[in-house]
Amino acid sequence: MSSDPQGGMPNSKRRVLPLGLLMIVVAGLFVGVVAAALIIFEPFSPQRTAGGRVPTTVPQAVMVGERAPDFTAETASGETIRLRDLRGRPVVLNFWATWCAPCRVEMPALQSASQRYEESGLTILAINAMEPVDRVNEFMDELGLTFPAVLDPEGEILDLYEVRVFPTTIVIDAEGRVHARHFGPLTDEQIDEYMSAVAAPLEGG
Repeated sequence: MSSDPQGGMPNSKRRVLPLGLLMIVVAGLFVGVVAAALIIFEPFSPQRTAGGRVPTTVPQAVMVGERAPDFTAETASGETIRLRDLRGRPVVLNFWATWCAPCRVEMPALQSASQRYEESGLTILAINAMEPVDRVNEFMDELGLTFPAVLDPEGEILDLYEVRVFPTTIVIDAEGRVHARHFGPLTDEQIDEYMSAVAAPLEGG
């Protein structure tokens, strides 16, 4: 009978875990790793964002043809606006920020559209991404924009519409359904194309 050279138990007396028990331990470790991964990488749901809003990591975009999610918010001028109150007219939701260069580029086109489609009842809501009201007003005044700037200080409307790119524009028809989603700056021609399906332009505009 040979002995351990370090003075331990004889080789024949060493305790070895039974194969079945070893498999149980390995399986338990695997389940633990998988559970931890699910907790870490599980997309945040709207319910989980309450009280400490964290945007979902994998956007589930509002689909064309679906009812546009309703919201109530304050404008930079201090008025309360509700999306549902605009039912019966076309609405454009433009998500933007003052630091976004493409947003600045497209603003004159939106201002022109707000005048060109005024008689069609078009309402453009410029939904700002979590910036102070004084910065928003300064930007609007600088560019001479007259359509409402909507404040979204907690990013709740951004989350509601799963916005992750600036600018993002949501075109809503008179029935309150999403007609189109546009990513990047809009041109006059693109706006006219979208509006041709949901509104008629002002005569001579």
